[in-house]
Amino acid sequence: MDTTALKNAGLKENETKIYIALLERGSSLVSGIYQKTGVHRRNIYDALEKLHEKGLVAYTIKNGKKYFEAVNPERLLDYVKEKEEGIQQILPLLQEKYNLKKSHEEGLVFKGIEGIKSIMQDMLHMQEPIYVIGGKGKWLANELRFYFPHFERERIKRKIKTKQIFDFEMRKKKLPSIKYGEHRFFPRDYSSSTHIWVYGDRVVSLFWGEVPFAFMVKSDKISQGYRNYFKLLWKLSRE
Repeated sequence: MDTTALKNAGLKENETKIYIALLERGSSLVSGIYQKTGVHRRNIYDALEKLHEKGLVAYTIKNGKKYFEAVNPERLLDYVKEKEEGIQQILPLLQEKYNLKKSHEEGLVFKGIEGIKSIMQDMLHMQEPIYVIGGKGKWLANELRFYFPHFERERIKRKIKTKQIFDFEMRKKKLPSIKYGEHRFFPRDYSSSTHIWVYGDRVVSLFWGEVPFAFMVKSDKISQGYRNYFKLLWKLSRE
């Protein structure tokens, strides 16, 4: 079972193992959890305490012994929602501090899948048309496959238009119909392991290596220049 979603929701590795074990076994003593997971007993107690605090595990006492069991998995959605509501309460203050320190032009570096998600979240926040140069559908093959459906729902909800020029290899793949989106393809022999996102005053150069790496430039002049490049490439590319 892929547990990435549980870890993204804030569960540590041992918490995830123990929660799933309790879902499978039902009511269990710590000894039963140890047999199922192999997690050290001391770490089991620590993880159970955290899971109990999150409302994901309950316990009962029978014959002087404490039995633990997992709460209905729907509680996970409530837990994530509570975390989001907590952030929403302080978001205006955080946004104010963020805006005060930002200069007009700057460069930022992002690493890893979480860094890429941050950029995509910024796209939704900007609510500007998105222009993409290159790409091989990486969102279908890595951890972004869990985040991408959410991104697409939000993009469509906010009516953000997108234009993408895919690498030639993508012609062989069956691409889904993209609402508010258009795409074309580069000619053969022009593929690259990098691609570019342009939206608002942002230009993002993204490299899909073992660890994704992206460099973002914030500049009205530079982004306008890249949009001009995109218009030319769009005319030269194939539908």
